[in-house]
Amino acid sequence: MTNQEVIIRKPRECELSALGEIWHTVFGTVGAKSFFDNIYNVEQTIIAEAWGKPAAMGHIIPAGELVCREHTLSCAMLYGIATLPEHRGMGLGKKVTSELIETAFGQGFEAVILCPSEESLYEYYSKNTKMTDWFYAKEIVMTFPIAAHSGSKLYLTPVSPVQYMEHRNRLLKDIPYINSSIKILEYQKKLCDELGGGLYKIGDSSAIVEIQPDGAVHVKELLTLNDDIDDVIACLTTSYEANEYIIRVPAQKDTNGINAERINAADINAASRFGMLALKDDILLDLNSCNFLPWYGMAFE
Repeated sequence: MTNQEVIIRKPRECELSALGEIWHTVFGTVGAKSFFDNIYNVEQTIIAEAWGKPAAMGHIIPAGELVCREHTLSCAMLYGIATLPEHRGMGLGKKVTSELIETAFGQGFEAVILCPSEESLYEYYSKNTKMTDWFYAKEIVMTFPIAAHSGSKLYLTPVSPVQYMEHRNRLLKDIPYINSSIKILEYQKKLCDELGGGLYKIGDSSAIVEIQPDGAVHVKELLTLNDDIDDVIACLTTSYEANEYIIRVPAQKDTNGINAERINAADINAASRFGMLALKDDILLDLNSCNFLPWYGMAFE
């Protein structure tokens, strides 16, 4: 297939089922109905047409605001970038991603964010698009639950997307982060409902919990201000029994203070890159001036 036979464009309304087929082929069924019913926007979608049919796609989601010191930038998330297996190796993902970035800037967004689905894609996007590494996170991996300290009064309190957003903003006020739009959090709540889990307050902390298809409990965002992270984790793990727990915290969280022995064979990973950023040409952000590494938050991965 030659480059002339590939067309990068917005989809037609009649191609929605074809986009659904790409989603199901690449991602499975999780999130498809919630996304296309509540998030999908034909004006914020780019496809690569090959042989007259959609072969790759990607989407822009208005994500809220990127907050970094004195900067507050309107932010778009790139999401659901996918290529059908038979069309891979043709650079369609690169073309779709580059067009998504330019479309987002053309629609007035000042910052574009992306969470690559694989480690190798960081180099791919850095080389082929305007994206650069910017967001970081730590992960705590556990293989069985721990018990709370005797006398602990922590428990999970389900909250609405609006309540979670308000609490989340207080916890992240000193960190460069995405002040997520209510639409983003409503979508996350739908994913939690679909997979099992929810949006929670735990004392002064907050958490987003999903149950993965393999049964692992994925705490996609655990935010704490105090030194009670051991008891917060205990509250989560005793509320959700599983063979594995994957808990994501901001990169600056002092995981050295976690009682690793009490957490029982936890693997506490060092901070690693988690997301990428592209800015309009006239905007500069000096990461070196920030006191903490930026936090991406929920990525719908």
